[in-house]
Amino acid sequence: MLMVIIYIFIAFIMIFLIYNNLLNDKIIEGNNGIDKTKDCLGVYDKYYGECSKTCGGGIQTIPFSITQAAEDGFFRGNKVDPIQCPMPLERVCNTHNCPLNCEYVGGGDGWSVWIENLDSSGKKIGTETRTRKIKMEEKYGGISCGKLTETRNHDVDCVQSAWYNWGACSNTCGGGTQQRNRSILQESKNGGKPCKLIETTSCNPDPCPINCVLGSWTNEGGCSKTCGSGEMQQTNAILTNPAHGGKACGPRRRTVKCIAAACPINGIRKFKGGRSGKYCADEGNRIVCNRGAVGSWEKFNISRFGDKYLLRGRSGKFCADEGNRIVCNRHFPGAWEKFNIVKHGDKYVLIGGRYGKYCADESGGIVCNRDTVGAWETFTLI
Repeated sequence: MLMVIIYIFIAFIMIFLIYNNLLNDKIIEGNNGIDKTKDCLGVYDKYYGECSKTCGGGIQTIPFSITQAAEDGFFRGNKVDPIQCPMPLERVCNTHNCPLNCEYVGGGDGWSVWIENLDSSGKKIGTETRTRKIKMEEKYGGISCGKLTETRNHDVDCVQSAWYNWGACSNTCGGGTQQRNRSILQESKNGGKPCKLIETTSCNPDPCPINCVLGSWTNEGGCSKTCGSGEMQQTNAILTNPAHGGKACGPRRRTVKCIAAACPINGIRKFKGGRSGKYCADEGNRIVCNRGAVGSWEKFNISRFGDKYLLRGRSGKFCADEGNRIVCNRHFPGAWEKFNIVKHGDKYVLIGGRYGKYCADESGGIVCNRDTVGAWETFTLI
């Protein structure tokens, strides 16, 4: 019985399927045929595709691969809608924050223009600096901000003052050089144009004056006197003639004093003092040189006595060196009455017999107490 029921059920199903297939036939008006409605056929892919964004939230899809597209149709004069293809499946992906890089004020790398650095006195030091400011710091692993200040070297040319005045020429004539200079306002740095502080030029090219050059004086003839002090002529030759406005030659002939052999001292002689230049007189208690004219008191009798001399004054008595004065009151010559009279240039010196010292013309009289010869210790013997 059961088997019969089963067979009947199977038969019923088969009849239903055949009938249903016939119901799906469509009548296409004006198409001279029958069209069937077609449902979408296909299958989803196995895996999701790539995320639409790498960060910040994107979409992944699994596309539906269509093997049969859906088509509209009519069944027994009625339009039948097919089963449409499903939309792709979607899901959210990469929801983590995107990295945000550092941003600088003004955009880009944000650098300002290069600015030259100066020292406290306003001079360039050979470096320049540029800066930038941060608009936004990096986030979520973005590129971080770099340094905000950057310095580099740069060439600095020397800066100088104006030239000062030219200095003196090294030569006054015949060609020389002169210099002028200037000071440094800004030293060169890092290979910049160097300073030039000194400038040289030529000067005074005109030939130098040549002065006359004369040779040494040579005697022409002999002395005008055979003894004592006389005169003689001297000449000199030109060694170099003057040129270019040089100094002309001076006199080439001159008269000079000459000393011949010493004249005899013996006899009546007159003295002039070295201090006063006046005649010396025997005043009895002294010999003083204060006379402007010659009388009997100003004459002395000089005679040789061995290697020395004796002097006699106005009374005819011998003159003696008493240390503090010379007095002519001796009747006989002794050691004090003997004097040395020695030539000294064109004059004479008188050496006393008492101490052997030089006699000097002092205002109070002749005194023989000097160790050296000066103007007061020389006398003119006439």
